[in-house]
Amino acid sequence: MTFVSRLEPMMAFLLKGLLSALDEEEREAVAGDLLEAHESPLASVLQVLGLVLRRQLNHWARWQPWLVFIAVVTPLAVVLSQTAREFAGWAAVYSWMLINNTDATLLRTPGFWHGALEYGGAIVKFGLVLFCCSWVCGRLIAKLSRHTRLSMGLLLLVISLLVNIIGIPSHARAFLIHANDRYFPNGPVFALAFYRTWFPLILFVLTVLIPFLLAMIPTKTSIRESKPVSILLSCSTVFVTVGLMEQPWLLREIWSWQIIPAPWVHLPYLLPFASIGPACYLLWRFGQRSCNNFSPRARRLPKRAGPA
Repeated sequence: MTFVSRLEPMMAFLLKGLLSALDEEEREAVAGDLLEAHESPLASVLQVLGLVLRRQLNHWARWQPWLVFIAVVTPLAVVLSQTAREFAGWAAVYSWMLINNTDATLLRTPGFWHGALEYGGAIVKFGLVLFCCSWVCGRLIAKLSRHTRLSMGLLLLVISLLVNIIGIPSHARAFLIHANDRYFPNGPVFALAFYRTWFPLILFVLTVLIPFLLAMIPTKTSIRESKPVSILLSCSTVFVTVGLMEQPWLLREIWSWQIIPAPWVHLPYLLPFASIGPACYLLWRFGQRSCNNFSPRARRLPKRAGPA
């Protein structure tokens, strides 16, 4: 059947992802049992899913996962999601200016293209910064919660998605502007449903969700990291964590509650510099895989056996 032929590869991919949540020894044993059972992909997925859920619940009976969830997962989920929301706010204004207010006369103006390059470059640059930082956060959570990787990832995604959709009320905005309107003074931009609802969700998926999942999925290459690379990624993780916690919007919120002094609001913005390390690592990994895929040895076809 056509439906079954399309469903089986998807089930096989899902089964592989569920097996990766188990320990290596148990993973091999379960894979061998499934191979001998000759059951359908759906039945195999359901059996492995039940086993993974039981293993996850057993690990959550200890105190370590709760500590990671409270001290690491929840703050990172809130900060990453709100950062993506803040990013979507000013990116929507620039996009609205460049897309919704462009005509043939502006297209012939050099100043328009200068502004398009400047604003578009700012959007792309910060999008890449947030992409790298989200990847680092996913890698950190994967390292801290090896046995609860699956449940930790799902919890972070749920929390960050809720924060991205609902948003956090800004006390600093009400304190400084004396207005509770979150879209002030850019009401015409966010009067459009696309910029108000869909644009933040799209940027959240591209800059937070995708890199986080890429970091959480275990790969063989991540196991064979050399010591210098591990040191680089560890330093980058610390740098990214500090950069996320001292963002201007977060410092303004803390200052508005009179928790920190006013000069702290103007601390140097470290997040773009913190993303340099993971960006170099990701580019290096991408280049290495590209060279392996397009090398003459990889493209060499097997020789056909001649006649006996």
